[in-house]
Amino acid sequence: MYTYRDLMKDPPGLKELESMAEMAGMALYQMINPKSKDYKNLTADITTASGEEIAEVVKGSPRILKRPILTDGQEIIIGFKDQTYQSLLEG
Repeated sequence: MYTYRDLMKDPPGLKELESMAEMAGMALYQMINPKSKDYKNLTADITTASGEEIAEVVKGSPRILKRPILTDGQEIIIGFKDQTYQSLLEG
C-alpha cells in the first residue's frame, strides 16, 4: 500500500533523506537531479556538500530531488524507471 505525499509542500528532512539514500544504496547527493533548473542554479558543488547542506538545499528547493520517489518502507525507487515500476506494481 502506498500513500501520496507532496514533496513540494512537505520535503524530507536530513534523517529521512539519509534513510532513503541508504535504502536505495546511493550517496545522498545522488538523489539530486542534475537536470533540474534548481540544480543548475546552485553555486556549490553538491557532490562535496554535507548531509546538512543537502537537506537545506532540498528544504528550500524540493524540486531538486529526483522524482518520483516510491517506497513501501522496505524498498525504494528514486526517479522514473518504467520497467522497475511495472515489475513492482505487478509483483
